Amino acid sequence: MKRKINTLILFLIVLCPFSLINAETSVKIRIVNLPTGFEGQSIALTGSLNNWNNSSNAATVTNNELNYYLDDVELTPLTDDWIDRPENANAGFRFVKSGTWESMIRAYFQTNDCNFRLTLTSDIENDIVIDALGEDMPIVDQEKDLTINGVKADNTPKNTIDISKFSFPNGKWKALIMSYDDNGYQDRDLVKIFNKYNIVGSFNINTGFLGNSDKITADEVKTLYADHEVAIHTVSHPYLEKESDDDLYHQIADCQKTLEELVGYSVIGIAYPFGTYDERTLKLLEDLGVIYGRTTVNTFSFQIAKDLPHDLLRWNPTCHDSSADYFGGKLIDWDKEEMALLHIWGHSWEHTDNWTSLENFCKKIGNRDDIWYAQAKDVAAYLIAVGNVEEFGTDSLYNPSEETSVWLKTDDGIKEIKPGQTYIYSGINGIKKNKSEISEISLYPNPVDTDFSAAYCLKQPSQVRISLYDLSGKTVLNILNNKQDAGQHTLTYDISDLQEGKYLLVVNSDKNNRTGRMLIKK
Repeated sequence: MKRKINTLILFLIVLCPFSLINAETSVKIRIVNLPTGFEGQSIALTGSLNNWNNSSNAATVTNNELNYYLDDVELTPLTDDWIDRPENANAGFRFVKSGTWESMIRAYFQTNDCNFRLTLTSDIENDIVIDALGEDMPIVDQEKDLTINGVKADNTPKNTIDISKFSFPNGKWKALIMSYDDNGYQDRDLVKIFNKYNIVGSFNINTGFLGNSDKITADEVKTLYADHEVAIHTVSHPYLEKESDDDLYHQIADCQKTLEELVGYSVIGIAYPFGTYDERTLKLLEDLGVIYGRTTVNTFSFQIAKDLPHDLLRWNPTCHDSSADYFGGKLIDWDKEEMALLHIWGHSWEHTDNWTSLENFCKKIGNRDDIWYAQAKDVAAYLIAVGNVEEFGTDSLYNPSEETSVWLKTDDGIKEIKPGQTYIYSGINGIKKNKSEISEISLYPNPVDTDFSAAYCLKQPSQVRISLYDLSGKTVLNILNNKQDAGQHTLTYDISDLQEGKYLLVVNSDKNNRTGRMLIKK
């Protein structure tokens, strides 16, 4: 009898191995930091874990969280039509409004409907935690904002910007990007509207279509878009993830080369055809010096990219221009001292028969002193520059950019940190301000090879001592030791005899000292 039972068990294992192996596999999913607007909504999980049922596994957002538990789950390897799937990925799913296919929480993929694609472990309870970061339309970086059984695919810290600490250029808190695709002949009318209201556009060109009856001509590109940006939209508008490696290079690199020959400057942006891309595309863009890639996935928010420069190659706009009036009104009413970016995309051919709504929007949003009207590439470059600012000690910031100034909010107002400049402050808004005779100090240029300047402002007369130290703490130069009157001072000093390297410039007053980094480079 015992032998018959063992034989039966062996028979079942041979007949149904997959079901027995996966019988104990379960999945627990917790989504945290959902936006307050999601509270009380019923959101369903649908995917390979439940045969794509969009209502059977639904949960209600409570205290900004969602919780799901699926038992006896069958893990099925994802097939080749899943783009950029992780190694051995065996689970693909998404989160939708219960009973519909309206996406509520997306993964940071632009293919396969922005579904999550994970590698889970059989015969255990898989514990998944997803951080929605409080975004109005949560778009989750699967590698950095998701953990599986306590493990995160990428532990590299995000390079984020404090949107209340930095402003856009010249102290503005608001910025507008208008990004338009396909170079239809209707761009001629759109450019006129933009120019009328002093709005800047970014125009994404398919070079293979230039000269077609419904497109602008190659000869027009330089003059038509003279005050605007020209960017890549590929040669012939394919789904990039479906192209071979050679064709992918042709579509992007040849388009970039043609545009640069037409306009005479470096073309460093792209709008993805159909809004999609894959990891090969991102790698190629980096190799070609492209710094941003705009998708068609709307965030419905004014959010700034959260991981620089990485997120700028998968840059999600605020909205299509059909929603421009609503979000334009919100931007006009924006009264926070926080960076707010309205990033709009569309096609001029969508307005062929009626320009009224778009012109009314431009009339409302244009010609304002409090908005930075910018090319997408300039916003991208600015965000990268801000993201690269280095904190030095507790009271100085260094801008390593070679050509982009950044603007810092301090207790003394908005201050410009020029390229290569170290700014030494007595307090940034929100940080307790030290009592100091020195309201601000700037060092420039930085790096320096011969003469450097230190500009500072004394609030009251003080004995000022300025010295240069190497990183071991040894005094290299005693530059100044004088009593100085209140007011603005600039000191210029020749350091051409010093060796290359990193140094510390220490500025002392009667009550405090400030330290800045200086790089001498011959």
